[in-house]
Amino acid sequence: MPNRRVRGLLALAVLVGSVLPGLATTSAAADVPGIAPSGGCWTYVPAPMTGVEELAGHADVSTTLEPWTVAPVLPEVGLATSGATAVGGARGLSVGLSGGPAVAPQPAETTGTVTYLLDAVGPTGVRAALPSVAAGFTLAAGMTAIPATTATGVLPLTVAGSTTLVLRGVVYDLPALGQRIVCNGQAEGMPGGVNPATTPLDPGVATTYVVAPGTSLVVSEVGGQRVTTAARAGDTLGLTLGGFPSGRAVELTLCAAGEDPATPYACGTPVGVPAAADGSAVAWVPVPEEVAPGDGLLRASVVGDVPLVVETPLQILGEPTVSPHEKAGPRKWRLIGDQWDPGKPVRLSLRDADGKQMGPRVVVEAGPRGRIRARLPVPSRREVVEVRAVQRSGGALSVTLDLDEAGLTGSRPGRETEPRRNGGGGEGSPEPRPTPPSSVPRSGVPVVVTPVEIPEPLDLDVDVVDGEVEGEGDDPREQLAPVARGGEVAVTEAVLVGSTDLGDLFGGAPSRVLRLSLENVGRNPARAPGLTVAVGKDEDAGPVYRSDGVGTLAPGETRVVEVPVSLPTGAFGTYVVSGQVGDGAIGGFAVTWQTYPWGLLAANLLGVLLIAWAVRRRSRQVRPDVVAALAPPVAAGRPSVRDGEAVIDLATLARWWELQAVRAGGAGVEGATVTAASDDAVIDLAALDRWMATRELSPAERA
Repeated sequence: MPNRRVRGLLALAVLVGSVLPGLATTSAAADVPGIAPSGGCWTYVPAPMTGVEELAGHADVSTTLEPWTVAPVLPEVGLATSGATAVGGARGLSVGLSGGPAVAPQPAETTGTVTYLLDAVGPTGVRAALPSVAAGFTLAAGMTAIPATTATGVLPLTVAGSTTLVLRGVVYDLPALGQRIVCNGQAEGMPGGVNPATTPLDPGVATTYVVAPGTSLVVSEVGGQRVTTAARAGDTLGLTLGGFPSGRAVELTLCAAGEDPATPYACGTPVGVPAAADGSAVAWVPVPEEVAPGDGLLRASVVGDVPLVVETPLQILGEPTVSPHEKAGPRKWRLIGDQWDPGKPVRLSLRDADGKQMGPRVVVEAGPRGRIRARLPVPSRREVVEVRAVQRSGGALSVTLDLDEAGLTGSRPGRETEPRRNGGGGEGSPEPRPTPPSSVPRSGVPVVVTPVEIPEPLDLDVDVVDGEVEGEGDDPREQLAPVARGGEVAVTEAVLVGSTDLGDLFGGAPSRVLRLSLENVGRNPARAPGLTVAVGKDEDAGPVYRSDGVGTLAPGETRVVEVPVSLPTGAFGTYVVSGQVGDGAIGGFAVTWQTYPWGLLAANLLGVLLIAWAVRRRSRQVRPDVVAALAPPVAAGRPSVRDGEAVIDLATLARWWELQAVRAGGAGVEGATVTAASDDAVIDLAALDRWMATRELSPAERA
């Protein structure tokens, strides 16, 4: 029964939006705090048959600006809108004033009319006059001030966006007195001049409301799912509502497919969610455990004079299944499944009697409706007994299928069965064994076996993965390396793009761009082939770059992938940039990279030469027998150096060189003790003075 299958929503948390009030702007809610208007009022006698905004032929009564209200009442204007928030609806309007200006007391009860003048500033910024709203009021005998008044109206919603409602002024008509009072933001009052009647100004009272394009119910998120169109029991739905009447309770109902054809849906108990002033609401709704799987829907409705109902489809997932394809057989292991999480990978593996994985793992992705299709490799070893399908981390969704009972293998040891034959229906053929469906074991819940319904197969690709997947192998620490799934990716070209710059010549870190040309040479799409790049002196270097996938390549599709690579500072010689795309042998590549910092080598060589030259110059020995510097001849009448007199004392210089050799541990005069008097000088100072005098001759004298 519907009430048994769907018992409603278990919990609901609602976050209600709020409207930020602006300066001198009321909140768009039912109860609005009053705002003190600016300006004042002006009393005059209107001409007969003139409207509230016509001044032709009027006569001033007031002599100065009058206040909005009479003490002790403070002037407060309330301006609010409520109701519909979507285009096509009609939003309610309410405007009121806490009191009115002073009037002359009347001996009998009199009546009057108050009119509120309004403008609207739409999303485009254009200001337009709105129809005014009016209401009547009564003055009891002897009253000296107009009482509080309130008027209501309707605002048609025609344009989506933010609209500001502006109060232009308030006009009181007093037919019994033959007078009219106008109140607005004008702060001056002069008969026959500037006053609220002749030069009206806004009193500074406004409110803003937002109009949605339409009423909407959107599943913005499903906890535990990659899609927003399907959910299973225990998942949480994130809902976003818009365009509902402000402040009204919106009823949310989850409906599932019903058993009775006359009742397509069985709906649970609705839960109320209050809409904010702008008609929006956010809610988090858990999917009950009792909900029945199938094509369901979410319904949001508002009960009123004009019922408002919005629905959005939602698939309710049941227990996942795996069963043989109608064309499956012992030589072609083809499987189909249903009720898996859409858009998520399902990992299928072959297991032996001990539950150990045998052969490669197959990975397929569930379609938008949660269906899968897979083709498993047929191993030569016959100890494989079952297929295990797992989805969600930790194996939250797990299904096992007995291969022998499903008719995909021969009989296992220890089990007596009739021989199987290809084909069927002939005389002597054994009766076909019914194929049992898979089931999902749950902790503390008995296994439920339901009849198998084999849907039409989908063209989904089979992803073959070698190795264990984290959380599903015998060792949960095992990781799955990036591989080419389903297709065969070849690297048709691998080049390094870039040139040597000035920084490279002087030992900077060289950088290039590795450009790979990829091609899927297989017959199936290659889904997310992994890419690994290593840089080193040989091809055994460790990886410096690893990507989990480079997209999907259709059969025959080519693609260019670029990866920036660099060498360390001061790199010298030949390096190898190698790597692998996918898991096939044709996906490997290797490129050599030669770099030589010639500028740095030249600078270092120049430095070495300069140092050697300086050391050689410093350590060069000058022999005494070649350093005799004889003074040149001089002209007559000038100081001269005697013939044969040397500026350098050769004997003293020879003794000095021998002393330096002894101090340095060199070979001096064998067995001799070398000494030098402190007053000995290598240079004959007197001879040097005489020689310097010769340098002072002019060019003419030297001639």
